[in-house]
Formats: sequence, C-alpha cells, structure tokens
Amino acid sequence: MHVKSWVLFSVIIGLLWGCEGSAPTYSTIRICDADRGCSDQPSNYTTFDPSTAIPDPDPDGRLQVLSAMAEQSSRAAFDLGLRYLRGDGIVRNSWNGLKWLRTAGDRGDIRAQSLLGRMYLTGFEETGADYNEAQRWLSMAADQGDRKATVLLEEAESLRNDEDQFQTALRRWREAHTRVYWRTVRCYGEWRDDYTAYILP
Repeated sequence: MHVKSWVLFSVIIGLLWGCEGSAPTYSTIRICDADRGCSDQPSNYTTFDPSTAIPDPDPDGRLQVLSAMAEQSSRAAFDLGLRYLRGDGIVRNSWNGLKWLRTAGDRGDIRAQSLLGRMYLTGFEETGADYNEAQRWLSMAADQGDRKATVLLEEAESLRNDEDQFQTALRRWREAHTRVYWRTVRCYGEWRDDYTAYILP
C-alpha cells in the first residue's frame, strides 16, 4: 500500500510538472469593452486609474491660490486659517486652521491673536485648553488695543485662583467668546466669481 501511494504521488507530480512546462505564454491579451469593442493589449495592461478613485478636494485650485497668498500676507493667513476651521470653500481641517492662525498671529494680525487667545482659553475640538497660550495671545491682542481681549484676560486672571468659578466662567466663555466668534467673524477677503483670484481689501 505504501509503495502504491508513492507511485501514484510520483505520477501526479510528473503530470503537473509536464502541464506546467507546456503551458503557453502570451505577450498580448484580448480586452473587450462595451464602448470601444475588443482589442489586443499587452499582457501587463491595466484599466484601473488610481487617480480617478479619489475625488479632487480642490477642483477649482482655491487652496493653492490662497496658500500662496498666506505665505506672504498675514491677512491671507488669517483667512486661510478661518476657512480651514469652518470648511469654507476648502476641506475642513482644524489642525491646519490653527497652524495658519498662529502664522497670522505671529505676524501681528490682531484678529488672529484674539481668536487664538479665546480658543486656547476654552479649548477647541482636539486642542485642549492651555491657559499659558491663551494668556500669550490675548495679551498680544490687548497690547494692540483689542478691548474685548483685555476684558477677557483680566476676568480670566481674576478667577484663576478659584477653580470652581473659573470652570463656571469657562463654560460661559466657550459659548460667548469662542464658538460664536469663530463662526461669525468675517474673513478679510473674498473669492472672485471664477475662483481664480482671492481679493484682499
């Protein structure tokens, strides 16, 4: 029985070996398409185009135009940051929004400084509250004459030593100063009708 099994196994291997060796190879394959009919194509021909699988998030090129301006202008950097936070005309991305707002604030844009101070004071989405960052940005805005930033900073400083009062105020500030502000504050500029240019006043 053992010998018969071995002989049978040898015969099967021999047949498979022979089949593998005699299999034809083709340099072309026949592809049939409902729209274009049939045609011979190279054997490595593919029909899938990966670039068509993911839609272009910015088909009008708005982001490229505004990003180039934001590299040079603090106002454009503020607008780009705000548009990222809101998803206004571009794909929403709060991390990029904060990055561009910080760029604008570092360049002296008072609106960016004020908004960053409010956001860091109360926390914003995945960014938790950071009192030291809030104090830094609100102080910068206050130094440039932003009275609301001055009042908010003074109130936060006065409540800082009483955790219960500070947490109560934090909820109020989050609604009154952060969420409302970033949703309602207007951008400096606007898109031309065909989106080929961004106009800053």
